[in-house]
Amino acid sequence: MHRREVRPFSSAADYRRVIDYFLNADEPYLRGMGVDPEKLPQRDAWLERLLPDLTRPDEQKRTFYLGWDYEGSRIGHCNLNPLLYGEQAHAHLHLWDAGARRAGLGTEFFRQSIVVFFERFALQRLYCEPYADNPAPNRVLSKAGFRLIKRYRTTPGLINFEQEVNQYVMDRSSGHSAAASVHDASEADLEGLVAIYNEVIAHSTAVFTSTPVSVEERRRWWQARTAQGYPVLVVRDERGVAGFASFGDFRAWPGYRFTVEHTLHVRADTRGRGLGTQLLGALIERAQALGKHVMIAGIDAENAASIRFHERLGFTQAGRLREVGHKFDHWLDLVFLQRSI
Repeated sequence: MHRREVRPFSSAADYRRVIDYFLNADEPYLRGMGVDPEKLPQRDAWLERLLPDLTRPDEQKRTFYLGWDYEGSRIGHCNLNPLLYGEQAHAHLHLWDAGARRAGLGTEFFRQSIVVFFERFALQRLYCEPYADNPAPNRVLSKAGFRLIKRYRTTPGLINFEQEVNQYVMDRSSGHSAAASVHDASEADLEGLVAIYNEVIAHSTAVFTSTPVSVEERRRWWQARTAQGYPVLVVRDERGVAGFASFGDFRAWPGYRFTVEHTLHVRADTRGRGLGTQLLGALIERAQALGKHVMIAGIDAENAASIRFHERLGFTQAGRLREVGHKFDHWLDLVFLQRSI
C-alpha cells in the first residue's frame, strides 16, 4: 500500500518549494491554471508575505498550507486563502508532479486535506473556485463530493487573470463524511451490509430482484469474494455500516479475467455526502493493484443519478439492453458503463 500523507507547513523551506513551483513553471502551464505569469511576486517578497501565518494562532490565520507527500517525496500542496476561522475558507489545490496527476492522486490527497481543514479550523463551509477551462481540479472537486453552485467571471486571486470560474462548496456535514475511512469488511459488518442491501431491494430497481437476502447468504458471498482476493469494502459511521462496495468477475471465461463488474450501495440517510465517491475510488485502486483492465457497471436505465455519478468518475456508456429485467410490474432496460483502469 502506497504511503500518502498531508503535512502542515512547518518552515520557510516548505513555502519556498511552493514559490519555486510557480516561478519555475512555464507560461502555458501557468495560464492553463488561470495564473498570469506577469503577476507572480518576486521570490523574497512572496515569502515575506506568506511567513507571518506560520506562527499565528489558528484562530488568527488568514492562510494555511498542507504539503502532499507520496512515498516520502513532496508532490503537491493544498492551501486555504482566505481563511475565516469557525466560518469558511477558499481552498486551492496543486499537484506538482505530472505522473501523480496522471495517476489520479489529487482526489485522495484532497479528501485527506478536507478533513484537516474542517476539523482544525471548525469550518462551516469550504469553497473552491477553479478556472473553468482547467478540467483537472473540476474533476477532483466533483469526485470529492463538492457541489457546483454557479459559473461566473472574476479575478479569483492576486496572481490570476480575469477568467470564468466554477464555484463549488462543501458544507460541514459533508466534510465530516470525507473523514470516513474505507475498510475491508469484517464479519461484524455483514448485518449492516445486509440491511443496506435489503433496503435497496425493497425500494428501488438498483438490484433486479424482489427477494431479500439473509446474513448467511451474504456471509457466503463475502467469503467467496475474499477467497478470490477480491475486496469487499465498507465505510462506517456512528450507526454502523454507512456503505459498501465490491467487485467480482464480469464473466467466468478466462478471456474476461482482466474485467470486473462492481456493486456499490450506501445507506439511505448518508446519500449525497460523498461516501459513494470514496468507495468507488478505493475500489478502482484495488482493481488497479490486481492488474485489472476494465471495470463494468450495470445500471437500470431509469437511474439517471447513478449513471451521472459513474460518468463523473470516468465511466462511459457502452451499451443498452432493452427490457432484460422485470420488477415492480414493469420491464427494465439495463445500461452498461465501463471505465479503463
